[in-house]
Amino acid sequence: MAFQMHLRQHSADGLARAPEYQQVYQPDVAVIIDERSSRYVATRSIDNAGARLTIDMFLRDNLHRAGVSFGIYLLDDLTAGRVPPCEVYLFAGTYALSSGARSWIRNNLKKEDRTLIWMYGAGLYDETGWGVDKMRSLTEIDIVQSSEPAPGGMKSAQRLNVSGCGGLAWAPTRISGFPEWYVRNRPEGGVVLADYMHGAEARPAMVIENKGGWKSMYVGASGLPTAWMRSVMRITGVHRYLESDKPVPCYIGHNIIGIWPVNAMNGTIRLKQLSDVYDLYSGERVYSKVDHFPVTLARWEVSGYRIDACREP
Repeated sequence: MAFQMHLRQHSADGLARAPEYQQVYQPDVAVIIDERSSRYVATRSIDNAGARLTIDMFLRDNLHRAGVSFGIYLLDDLTAGRVPPCEVYLFAGTYALSSGARSWIRNNLKKEDRTLIWMYGAGLYDETGWGVDKMRSLTEIDIVQSSEPAPGGMKSAQRLNVSGCGGLAWAPTRISGFPEWYVRNRPEGGVVLADYMHGAEARPAMVIENKGGWKSMYVGASGLPTAWMRSVMRITGVHRYLESDKPVPCYIGHNIIGIWPVNAMNGTIRLKQLSDVYDLYSGERVYSKVDHFPVTLARWEVSGYRIDACREP
């Protein structure tokens, strides 16, 4: 144990001195949260008091199992320009967005073929009050409110290829009153990914629409199970570093990939370019000039890799 701790400390010291460690981490997916938004939806009840914590933990846990590179940022940092450019922006629990924040998002994010994902009641409030029309203007999707409360259950459509969970998702909103918002109309080319399970008529709970230059996706729940999150990331087209038979936690950051297999797994790590691959702890080079390599790990067999991109000749 002492030797392993020494190796880890040695690796950490070496990484801290590496020039690339000082570079700004630029993930492919940015999760945007807003600490103040939870004040608009949480009540004094035990269930709703944990709304903010539940959303953050649920998203982090399942995104780590999606095999993608992501970072978590505050809404204030986004609008201040402190978030690096990403391919996908996932707005989690951002119920209150000022007119200034909406304008910044419109001018800076809705372009360059990015995908913007809006979870549940994104944009419900601004400084003038609240209303579903504020969600519609932000997402540019025809969202309306149902007269029935939402039980949180969704059934996946065919395109949302969800295996291992029966195509059902129970993603509690933990919002007082459980309002249900669904997509009423969608333009040609818009795709329904899931419907609410209750009601006589199908009510779209998840929809993605091409807005010409960018894509907008609405999700009628505050979080998604692992299988659903993995499928959503596939649909966005974002690079998936780890493809595996089991959804195990995977960390991707700077030039480091770490895997913590809570189950025995077989998979493949896919890199964005030809690279040399080193064992993170021993420093030994294990692969040369590869853009992918196999990974087979037993349960709890933590593995880490340092990735050095090959320079073009």
